[in-house]
Amino acid sequence: MAKTPRLAIDKIIIDPYVLPRDSEDEKVLEEYAMNIRAYGPDFYPPVEVMREGDVYWLWDGLYRVKAHKKVGHKEIPAKITGGTREKAMWAAGGANTKHGVRMKAAEKRRAVMNIVRNATASKNRSDGTIALHVGVSVSQVQRCRTDAETLIAKKEKAKKAKAKKKAASKPAESRDVIRRTVSGKSVDYTIDPKQTGHGKSTGRRPKESSTQATRTGTKDAVGTAIPESLQQVFKDAFRIRKVQTAIDSCLTAFLEICESPAGEYLDRDGIKMTLEDVRTSLGAAIPHVVCPVCISTVRKTCKVCKGHGFLTVSGYADYVKNK
Repeated sequence: MAKTPRLAIDKIIIDPYVLPRDSEDEKVLEEYAMNIRAYGPDFYPPVEVMREGDVYWLWDGLYRVKAHKKVGHKEIPAKITGGTREKAMWAAGGANTKHGVRMKAAEKRRAVMNIVRNATASKNRSDGTIALHVGVSVSQVQRCRTDAETLIAKKEKAKKAKAKKKAASKPAESRDVIRRTVSGKSVDYTIDPKQTGHGKSTGRRPKESSTQATRTGTKDAVGTAIPESLQQVFKDAFRIRKVQTAIDSCLTAFLEICESPAGEYLDRDGIKMTLEDVRTSLGAAIPHVVCPVCISTVRKTCKVCKGHGFLTVSGYADYVKNK
């Protein structure tokens, strides 16, 4: 019998806008890890990923990936098929309707929202098709479409207001040279008025020594040492996950309240959608890797990380796809 292909776990992209399941049951995770330790990496079926260039989108097998990580494995059995992020998003919506850990009601709603908010994923698919695929009612899909349209309209309005405010506050003439203080030293940056933010430095920017960058031993998702200047940023990822856990608790408590008489006075779907969107947005902001272009010297002119020094999951996926 042919051996199932292995895929490096660090190459797998876990995108919160592809996978509707972004919470986990510790008991289930521990059970998966225990079985993998006892019976080997092939005890569970291979995880399912879609390859788009050099990007591997996970669409089925989140618990298996996390269990293999918990055990300490660097590779995992994987079934790899060609496809796009949108195809992975669609496949993920119906992945656990017949096997594995079933999705909760909130996760099913998130799966529907992911699909209807993406024009490509929902193209030529009726509400009935989406409902049958995810395992929800047609009326729930219709509510999600309405909520998605409202949310998109609000975001577009906010985006236009921000652009208008930025244009109003823009100075009449841009300066040719901007002086910044970096690590106690003044560095002059020459700015092209037509391409503000993409000029070249007239001075030399101090870099962190390799000893300074690696002495903590902390590494990012692809094994790059995290320098001291970004240690706190990556530590914030833990704080974000704590906030996500708190939101999960709030959502559970809120849904319980909705079943009581007081629930009649609450906007169940609206509040639920807001909490879920906040949770998803937080997940999308978690630092994933040190910027592979500026290598954390945090250049203000770096087009890849926009001067932040790190990339999120989606940012890293875009970088790998386009490099």
